[in-house]
Amino acid sequence: MIPLPGAGKKKKKGIFSKLFGKKKEETTVLTVQQGTHMTYDEKAGITGYPPQWEAFIKGSGLIKEEIEEIKTDKEQNAAFEDVLKFHLKTEPQILNQILPSKTSEQNVEEEDDTAEMPDIQDPEEVLPEKESDLTLEDLAEEGLPEDFYENFSKIGEGAAGEVFVAQNKQTGKDMALKKCIITSKNEKSLINEIEIMKNCKHPNIVSFFGSYLEEGYVWVVMEFMDSGCLTEVLTEYENGFKMTEPQMAYVLREVMKGLLYLHQRHKIHRDIKSDNILISSDGSVKIGDFGYAAQLTSQRDKRNSIVGTPYWMAPEVIRNKLYDAKADIWSIGIMIMEMTEGDPPYMELPPLRALFLITTKGIPPLKERDSWSPDLVKLVESCLMKDPNQRPTSEQILESPFIATACKKEEFARVVAETHK
Repeated sequence: MIPLPGAGKKKKKGIFSKLFGKKKEETTVLTVQQGTHMTYDEKAGITGYPPQWEAFIKGSGLIKEEIEEIKTDKEQNAAFEDVLKFHLKTEPQILNQILPSKTSEQNVEEEDDTAEMPDIQDPEEVLPEKESDLTLEDLAEEGLPEDFYENFSKIGEGAAGEVFVAQNKQTGKDMALKKCIITSKNEKSLINEIEIMKNCKHPNIVSFFGSYLEEGYVWVVMEFMDSGCLTEVLTEYENGFKMTEPQMAYVLREVMKGLLYLHQRHKIHRDIKSDNILISSDGSVKIGDFGYAAQLTSQRDKRNSIVGTPYWMAPEVIRNKLYDAKADIWSIGIMIMEMTEGDPPYMELPPLRALFLITTKGIPPLKERDSWSPDLVKLVESCLMKDPNQRPTSEQILESPFIATACKKEEFARVVAETHK
């Protein structure tokens, strides 16, 4: 907990004073994290705090009322401390997204390819005893990507690496190839991503076709989805286009079929959002980007690592509590709100303030709530319950009345065509 000083006379103060408000002229010790003792007095200000905090506070965007709640409410104070610890524990690529930037985007940190999709595995898969100890060498195919693919064309780049589309030399089929640099920090996550994709074969999950090692890089070969991601459809909301509820229900149904498959196999995606829902011109919808996916085991049937994208994160993830597949269900609720409103809640706010509000206030109700069907509203609200135990399972969402209203695949294909002119 952060014990905060009481009120005093007004005086011009610095950054921390602006956050915490008025202070007594006595010295107060703020015990924020183990090994850190911050002191405050009227003349010296706050000393002894980690230098990263100043940047966090500058970009927090917290308003006066919220600061007052942090000062006076025990739970709000604890939540604020957890959010700050969240920042201190995240990887550098996540930190870059939490702090204000000059860009408007705020993101955290993606066999024979002619083979038919195998049957779905038995849903009663046993929880593994322990995590895999495979290496990238164990998972890699023999040879190099250029031995099997040609006509490489770069189509994207991000924190995870570069993405290319290339043609299979034998079949001429387009494939997506992600080139990732291997470091001591990301090697384990790359192994995890490749192993999960290799073991997951489902019509609503982007297919994996192999990996190759090349001079400090790993290439991951995947199914190429020719119409990008769901975000590209939602971007057209700015131009007057909007999905109907049956179209939203169709997308949700396809995503949930893939997510149910993962959850039945004790896997958590941990980064469900429109950017990671890939679409094709024929109306197919598939879950992609398993860079943050996790395999639960009997030894670790819940996780507490901090991964994902801030605006889609469940409160228990932000606060570093133990979590399970219900964290994905929260993100599904945010994704539904994306489809109704174009953006996730709090997107217009600085990430630190957004995270604080998610953990303390929850998610605001749908805009124009009365214009949506009761089935949609009920589903969104159930997915966004702060108590994970009160959220529905993947199977329950698939059985919900809203899903029953889903349009045909052909209708969504027309949506894709209309938004990709």
